This record gives sequence, C-alpha cells and structure tokens, in this order.
Amino acid sequence: MKNMKLFLSILLFFSTQVLACSDVKLAGMTEEQKFLMAVKNSDFVYFGTVVRLYQVPDTPESDASYNAYVFQVDELIKGKTMTHMDMAQTSLCDDASSMLTSNWPTAFGQEYVAAVREVDGVYQLLSVYPMDKVTDILFDIYDAASRRQ
Repeated sequence: MKNMKLFLSILLFFSTQVLACSDVKLAGMTEEQKFLMAVKNSDFVYFGTVVRLYQVPDTPESDASYNAYVFQVDELIKGKTMTHMDMAQTSLCDDASSMLTSNWPTAFGQEYVAAVREVDGVYQLLSVYPMDKVTDILFDIYDAASRRQ
C-alpha cells in the first residue's frame, strides 16, 4: 500500500508537469504577465548586461535576428550562477507559440532582467524584461521568483 501511494504521488507530479504546458494560454496576456510566468518557471533570475549576441549554428539563413546571448550577471535574484551566462532563447513549451517575449536583446550593453531555466545542464533563456520598465513590476518579479510553477 505504501508503494502504491508513492507511485501515485510520482505519477500525479509528472502528469501535472506535462499538463501544465498544454494549459498555457498566452493570448491576451501582457508582456508583464508573460515575463512573470517566465520568472515562476525559471531556475535563475538576474539583472544582467548583454556582452555578446550571436545566432545558434542551426539558425535558418532567412532569420537575420540574434537568438543567443551572453549576459554579465550584475545582481542575482533567484538561483546560484556564474558571473556570465551563455544561452539561447527558447519558448516555455516545445512550440514557437509559447514564446514569452518579443523584447529580445539587439545590442551590446543593453540591460535586462533575465529569466533562465536549466534543462540537462543547458541554460535556456525564457524571457527578458527591459531595465527601463522594470520598476513598475519589481515587487512582482521578486514575488514570482520566490515561487515555482
């Protein structure tokens, strides 16, 4: 009986994680709400400065925008990390419709709050939020960083 309870608990945990992505509805959400969702689903959140922009090797030639970045971590909000983080942008789920921002970095020196997750030792940039807009939701960012979806 004890083993059955353990099995059901594990099954419930994993089924909840799988269903969470199918329940994500981004239509109608503001940029702030999307960013806070990224923060809740991240392993690392920090204030950072863009020090490198590039494209990952398998980027189609038709896509001229950057999709990978190196950030200097200026101040950590959530998690423990290095002084610099190198990662590619990613969506919350496995589909492009679950991208959580359209505000990706475009130049060196830009400052953002970054929400990053780690999957199998690989850092994935879920979302960024520009520093010039962050004061309006700073409390919400710290609150969301203390929670995990």
